[in-house]
Amino acid sequence: MTIDVRGQPTAQDHWDALQVVQRRLGYRWVAPTLCVGGPALLVLVSLVSGRSFQHALFVNVFWIVLGGLILIAMPLTHRRNLRALLRGNPDATAPVLYRFTDRGFEERECPVEVSIAWPEIREAVETATVLLLFVGRTRAFIVPRRALEQADQLDSVRVLLHDRLGARARRVGSPSHVPPSAGRRTSS
Repeated sequence: MTIDVRGQPTAQDHWDALQVVQRRLGYRWVAPTLCVGGPALLVLVSLVSGRSFQHALFVNVFWIVLGGLILIAMPLTHRRNLRALLRGNPDATAPVLYRFTDRGFEERECPVEVSIAWPEIREAVETATVLLLFVGRTRAFIVPRRALEQADQLDSVRVLLHDRLGARARRVGSPSHVPPSAGRRTSS
């Protein structure tokens, strides 16, 4: 069985993939925790040492402002870096032929053609906008979900991924790892 789908990843697809990778690494809450928790801890230490609340805020105003600036700047910096990366590498948003076969996954008709056997794919993660095929902890191939939907192949790909990857194929935000049409038996 071969499933061919043509698509073109956009900057938004790359951004969504970056969000998934950040969640996998646990980085999503590190900056907010440090930027809010650090200044709050400093204010708490000042309060415990006997200072008034106003004095504790005044003494730590630098850290409070710095934490807020970092909290605001981090997502903006990530977006800016991603835009610069895509501007410097237009092939990242070039049209691609995605091929799902019994042997593995392929990207064809693009600047760098790739073939990956199913055992080399560590995990498949489907979000509302992209399907990510991870070959490392943070390295993934991006398949735009809209391309699968336009070709009417989303359910077929889900079944194939479940058959080949088992529990390593999952949907983010979905309570069940099993695609709706996988595992159903027709009674004869």
